[in-house]
Amino acid sequence: MCQPGQQPMTMEERLVSLSASAMHGPRGAEKYRTGPGPKNRDLGAGWLLYAFVRAATPEIIVECGMGGSSVCLLEALRENSDRGLATGHLHTIDPFPAGDVCTNHGYENEWRFHDDGTPYKLEHAYFLNSFYKLGYTGLFTHYYESSKDVGERWDQEIDMLVVDGDHAKDMVKGDWDNFSKWLKPGGFALFHDPIGCLDEVGRLLEKECGDGKEFSMLIEPDNLGLAMVQRKFTCSSKQLWLSGRLAHPSNPQGAETPYQLTNLRRFPGALQKWQGHYFDTTEDMYASHDRMRTLSEKIIASGEEQSLENIKKFIEEDEKEHGE
Repeated sequence: MCQPGQQPMTMEERLVSLSASAMHGPRGAEKYRTGPGPKNRDLGAGWLLYAFVRAATPEIIVECGMGGSSVCLLEALRENSDRGLATGHLHTIDPFPAGDVCTNHGYENEWRFHDDGTPYKLEHAYFLNSFYKLGYTGLFTHYYESSKDVGERWDQEIDMLVVDGDHAKDMVKGDWDNFSKWLKPGGFALFHDPIGCLDEVGRLLEKECGDGKEFSMLIEPDNLGLAMVQRKFTCSSKQLWLSGRLAHPSNPQGAETPYQLTNLRRFPGALQKWQGHYFDTTEDMYASHDRMRTLSEKIIASGEEQSLENIKKFIEEDEKEHGE
């Protein structure tokens, strides 16, 4: 909240003010100073992290390396939750191997020692203390260990992966090998410093992405230093037809229903494993046209709220009817 006479902060100013280490980006007219020391920083690549989370409404994010990027991810997750778009969770991994031990910096009570008696590192205590004060409780789980150890036992699908931990070649490859296989179709992986750090990150991703491969990549070189990777997918024409039919003016619930406002990537089966093309074949697509029209008419006639859960129920009944 602004004090009397003060101008409201822009979104970028607010996000940067929440963290001691916003990600570097192109310098504009505004230079935000955050954290101790003369560090002029702006949000930079943090904008992309924030935007991906707001647009794609991921439910599971894994982040290797805690920092200012975590704030961008968590703030976007909270926005999605507050607006009823998605209930997302950030799994952030960082052992904080270096840095001063937290002794007398204002965290001497709850952030001074771990449960096992080992001391917190100052940066670690700062971030966790800030996250709780900012109201991110329940939105994240922190793993105080290496991404290698967490990755080797990871066993659930991921909507979004952020790799900005140890940039050594073997560590980056380990993060890729351990976590990329869990990315859902259409899921994103964002890698920091693809053209820095002896090009290790970029060279690795060049081998894993490209024509005929399951992943595609865009590298942003203009100071952001971020590689954006997506797992390719095939989009289900059934969900496309159904979504279009239910958005028709003849639907009394209109196009502002909970289902219409749901990102299709969150709808089970909408984005499927890559099959060498992005959409169903023309024959498959039009074969489902009449079937989805009939289903949409059934949904509208039921009078039930067109929520995501209710639509799932109708689709499941339709698939049983057609022996799928």
